[in-house]
Amino acid sequence: MKMDTSRNEELNLDTNSIEEYPNVRSVELYKTLVGGEEIAKRQEFSKHFDLGEGRHQAVVYGESVHYREAEDAQWLEIDNNLEDAQDKDGRAVLRNKASSMNVELAKQAGEGSLVRMTSKGHTLEWDLESIARNAEALVKPGAQMRLERLVAEAQRIAQLTGKKLTAKELDPELLDAAESQQDKRSDNMTKYAQVSYEDIAPGISVKYTLAGMKVTSSIAVQNTEALAHAALRLPMTYR
Repeated sequence: MKMDTSRNEELNLDTNSIEEYPNVRSVELYKTLVGGEEIAKRQEFSKHFDLGEGRHQAVVYGESVHYREAEDAQWLEIDNNLEDAQDKDGRAVLRNKASSMNVELAKQAGEGSLVRMTSKGHTLEWDLESIARNAEALVKPGAQMRLERLVAEAQRIAQLTGKKLTAKELDPELLDAAESQQDKRSDNMTKYAQVSYEDIAPGISVKYTLAGMKVTSSIAVQNTEALAHAALRLPMTYR
């Protein structure tokens, strides 16, 4: 499957001559090699892989993939997948697993802030006007997001080529197995997370996506009357 180069850029460092493999092009070779990460070479936006036999690959991602707890500390892997937790008020929330930016999302809307983000001692939190108290968080882990993207990409390619795909050809597990090793190294979506709140306010649903050090939101408004409720409520001060 063709790699989505908008997600990242790659730099291949081949210290061996490709003449050792006369029937394999260099690009195809990197697609098949299974590499292990060289953790000591981590940077905020990049990973390095040892592919064996003197071959190395650096992958630069479109978002932060590592963080560190101090300026001279080692780089740690960001993981925005969510786990159950309690906030400072004892309220049940969903919290990202590993990042220098702490993100908390309400497990059930209407009880305190919907979203709270804390980084470098500062906190930003918000809610929606006219929120429905019974709107529960619907969580989609990064692994599921990735499989859904693979299916969507296969469908898009089939539409462009005019090919009809069978149910088997759209099987997420088969699409995952068909991805090259290079594509898997360049894909960080398993460390993403997504939370949706359906009908959180009259005629409104919201979705939050955690990727790297970013939280993006989308608001779906079903009709013009719902626009009256599409307002964020923020505290008076930024702490």
